[in-house]
This record gives sequence, C-alpha cells and structure tokens, in this order.
Amino acid sequence: MMKYILFKSPEGKAIPVVFPALVKHSDMAGTMPDLTPVAAGFVRVGIGEDCTPVLKPYGSNMSLSLGTTLAAIEAFDQMNSEIY
Repeated sequence: MMKYILFKSPEGKAIPVVFPALVKHSDMAGTMPDLTPVAAGFVRVGIGEDCTPVLKPYGSNMSLSLGTTLAAIEAFDQMNSEIY
C-alpha cells in the first residue's frame, strides 16, 4: 500500500506526492514546509486499458484531517497521462 498528499504550491500548482505506507501523512507534510497539503489518502495501483500502471487516489487520513478530492483525482489523472 502507498499513501499520497496533494500539495498546492505558492503559485497554485497541484503537486501530488506518493510515498510508502510506513511514513505518516503528517511527517511527509512536515518535510515540505513551503507547500500546503490540500488532499491526502491512499493510492491504489491498477492497470489501464493499454496495460500500463494507473495510480488512483482514494480514502482519507487522520493525521492531516484531509481526504481525497476531485482536485486530487484530476491531478493523478494528469500525472498518469504524462508518465506513459
């Protein structure tokens, strides 16, 4: 299992960060003090229509009191399309 946080930069850019489940959301957020966490949860890895891996955000977390939002889903969709 993996976790994610969607950060917003001071310029307003969405920045999804994926990290191991052993790391707390709050600890990861603390490593990026210039960014604002706007969504957070977990990442499901699936297989797309063209057999490429697809990362999908879901759920929520307690340490930041944030969950998956439409902005997070859109950021991951964009990231998936740019990777492959």
